Amino acid sequence: MFDLGRSIDFLLENGRDVIRYRLHKEILHDLNACEEQAHLERVMQTPDYQLLLTHVKPNGYIGRGMHS
Repeated sequence: MFDLGRSIDFLLENGRDVIRYRLHKEILHDLNACEEQAHLERVMQTPDYQLLLTHVKPNGYIGRGMHS
């Protein structure tokens, strides 16, 4: 049988910053404003987020065409 609590615990211990942030915000609903800001700051320092910033166009769009 599927144990959601064990899965959440595993992801909180082993997941990357984005996964931990989304678990707290969207599933556990246990973030206050200061904790949320701390999580977001960690996410914004990740290599994936930094790479994404290099692709953002002046209008905020990251794709090239309508379906990108």
